Amino acid sequence: MFLVVASDDELGLTSDSIGLYERWRAAKLPVELHAYARGGHGFGMRTQHLPSDTWMDRFLDWVAPST
Repeated sequence: MFLVVASDDELGLTSDSIGLYERWRAAKLPVELHAYARGGHGFGMRTQHLPSDTWMDRFLDWVAPST
């Protein structure tokens, strides 16, 4: 599972994302979590000139790692 969240998301999804990450990791399932400080909810929908703009690159790194 690939998880990405912004800590300033107004829906407050950060702690739930961390909990989900921990449960998947405990089950020895492949999981990666990226928590960005800023981005808000729906940060992948538009460029904001923040580090969270590159979340899709991190996802592509995860699904197709270079050898």
